[in-house]
Amino acid sequence: MVLFSFSNFTSQTVKAATLPGVRAILIFITVYLLTIQYCRLKFYRDPGSASYDERRAFVRWYSDYREHQAVEYVKAAAAQGDTRVYTKAGTSPKVCAAFVTVKRDSQQYVEVSYSSLLD
Repeated sequence: MVLFSFSNFTSQTVKAATLPGVRAILIFITVYLLTIQYCRLKFYRDPGSASYDERRAFVRWYSDYREHQAVEYVKAAAAQGDTRVYTKAGTSPKVCAAFVTVKRDSQQYVEVSYSSLLD
């Protein structure tokens, strides 16, 4: 008993597969699947997204990069002996920044925060 045979396909079956409706459905499915993949690649950080991925959302690569830049800025400023004169803002300051800190026993992040702002 043969369940499937290529001899069952007729020219009518081949013609039916080339109908514009079948092509449209195949194109739609392809575009839909590509859109899902795009969303998985681009929206994994958004907690409201269906593509949210908790494992990838909190990777700190950019934060680590900026922290490294700030530490290098502090080292360079300490090595050069900062000779700039700092004064209070004039009558119309362009930036107002405030840093709220908490004393920690292990590491203080104030220098890194300031240098990140100045860098």
